[in-house]
Amino acid sequence: MKTITAFGQPTFEVLNRGINGNTTADLLQRLDKDVIAESPDLVVIMVGTNDMLNTDRMISLEDYLLNMRTILKALKEHSIEFVLLSPPPADTVYLFQRHDPHKFSLPPNVKLEKVGNGLKDLCLEFNSLFIDVHGYYKENGLPDHNRDEIIMNENNNNARDGVHMTKEGNVFLGSFIFKSLLENDKLKSNSRILCFGDSITYGYRMIGEGTSTGDTYPSVLKNAMQDYFQE
Repeated sequence: MKTITAFGQPTFEVLNRGINGNTTADLLQRLDKDVIAESPDLVVIMVGTNDMLNTDRMISLEDYLLNMRTILKALKEHSIEFVLLSPPPADTVYLFQRHDPHKFSLPPNVKLEKVGNGLKDLCLEFNSLFIDVHGYYKENGLPDHNRDEIIMNENNNNARDGVHMTKEGNVFLGSFIFKSLLENDKLKSNSRILCFGDSITYGYRMIGEGTSTGDTYPSVLKNAMQDYFQE
């Protein structure tokens, strides 16, 4: 149920339904409980990093897109609007320290580019908004191994990571999502927005991880909406 307040104050909600390590198969399993049961007005979906880059859970692009289409069909059947985000690129120097490079038939970021292309096609099919996070990061020269402040690395976070966002990275990501949603008229002052995905949505190692508070990207989105609707 949406919260209603007097005097025309914004009553929107931003929910964080990201879980560490999730793939499209995991999202399918928890779709009813974590999304449909929440009756959101808009679902912001970003998933695919584990499907494409985690060698313990890796699946084909075809299976990934099949899972995504199943998720989108279920949301459409329940008249729930959705937006798809392409996963950001990864720092392969660190990625290959945790995952065997010989298990990749294509370079990891090429795989993620193909995910973005597939998601864009799905958005055309379902008449929904596609936000090219991957392209936005590439345009800004990200990742830049051990030099950028956006993706966790040894210099900015004392972590040989290359996948998850720093605090600054979540501001970078959340601000871009807010701008994209605003420009495409997807933000309403009384809406219930649900961010659905993996550890990037969850806010791995961030203050407020798993919530829309602290330093997660859903928190950045919520705060930007709060500022916008109170102007």
